[in-house]
Amino acid sequence: MSNGSKNVVIPKRAQDLHEKGQQALDNGNYDYAIALFEGALDIAPAFFECRKKLRLAKFRKFDLEKPGVTSIYLKLLFNIKPYLHARYHVLRGEWISAIKEFEKVLSIHPKHKGVLLRLALAAEKNGMIDVAVDSLNAIRCIDPKDVTVIKQMARIYKEAGQLDNARRCYEDVLSINQHDPDAGPELRKIAAIGTIQQTAWDRMETFRDKIKDEEQAKLFEKETKLTRTESEVKDLISSLEKKLALAPQNLSIMKNLSDLYFQLHDYDRAAAHLKSCIEVNPADPTLKRGLALIELKSIERDINRAKEKLFDRPDDEALKTLVRELEHRKSTLRLADCIARVEQYPTNLLLRYELGCLYMESNMVDQAITEFQLSVKTPSKRVQSLNCLGSCFKQKKMFDLAIEQFTAALENMREMTPAKKELVYNLASTYEAMGHIEKAVAEFKKIYTVDIAYRDVAVKIEKTYRGF
Repeated sequence: MSNGSKNVVIPKRAQDLHEKGQQALDNGNYDYAIALFEGALDIAPAFFECRKKLRLAKFRKFDLEKPGVTSIYLKLLFNIKPYLHARYHVLRGEWISAIKEFEKVLSIHPKHKGVLLRLALAAEKNGMIDVAVDSLNAIRCIDPKDVTVIKQMARIYKEAGQLDNARRCYEDVLSINQHDPDAGPELRKIAAIGTIQQTAWDRMETFRDKIKDEEQAKLFEKETKLTRTESEVKDLISSLEKKLALAPQNLSIMKNLSDLYFQLHDYDRAAAHLKSCIEVNPADPTLKRGLALIELKSIERDINRAKEKLFDRPDDEALKTLVRELEHRKSTLRLADCIARVEQYPTNLLLRYELGCLYMESNMVDQAITEFQLSVKTPSKRVQSLNCLGSCFKQKKMFDLAIEQFTAALENMREMTPAKKELVYNLASTYEAMGHIEKAVAEFKKIYTVDIAYRDVAVKIEKTYRGF
């Protein structure tokens, strides 16, 4: 039996354990299934299909038990050794051992994004691309709008030469945020790579032969290369810094330097060069937009670092305060940036929808309603806008208006998609808030019959049979 893109041969013992694990999974015996899948992976760590089933079993067990946040973190605290062992193996470059320890942590909290990210990194370092992508996909199931994770998947696919998969990831990013600064350029690069791969490479060799200065040729190659190593980026920065010293007002050089420092995650220098660009050309709104995105990335980095420390020190009140402050700064910056873009493009209804969502996140309900009442006019965001309007009216306890929005959104939806489940759930919970229990139960049952594990629907339905 082979597995994944690398055609890894799976020993028969591992195959047998996988088959028994599948039977246990089908029968809902999740603990036994997890033990069997882990046994198979001990024998064959690169058994990708088995690792997918292990992830599924852990997710189902977690969703069935629905442990509270306090319970989860107490368990993590009392079982901290696997996490510490995993970090130790990472420092030593022992990727398989690290993956095994991270999986132990995920047995306690399978939806821990930080651990899934570290597992993905360890798998990528060990060349287990399928496992890395599967771990990132697990995060997407938890948080479908985490564009950072989707872009990480795209990068892995791109580096592996799977351009179609990379393209689809970047298209997903744009469907979440059409103004994402990375997705558009990366899609153009992928298109360019596809074109280059179909052309005659010997012409490139001929072109290189015409360049007499070997050092100049190397620099030219680095400047035109679509993907660069960190060393190449640093070489380009050194070259451009020298050019900037001779032409300190050159916008193109400053902008390129900002982009290169951004690639190295040196956000302070990236921001400094972009601020210099703004001083030279203060009327260019794209520069201010770029600066806001750099500041946002910097804050996100600080949040991730603080959360990593908090994972190790969950009772550190100073760290908790820092995370809250950084999250607030992030929300404030995102909101200010979106308001500025709406002021620049007031007729862009997709921007209006984005602004409405940000107002909702900031609990500015009346402002959110104003934006959604505009964005509902664009077909691509009509259903989402109606759903958000209904949620806003529900929050204001205007239940009759909320029901109108949810009902209007559901009019032409036949299949029970994730979007429809959310709408039906919102409609049912609005009836429940109004005290119309029979109507609420009727709506909850629509979800229960197709997805018993959706949110707390099973609990609500079961309560009706015991007397609501």
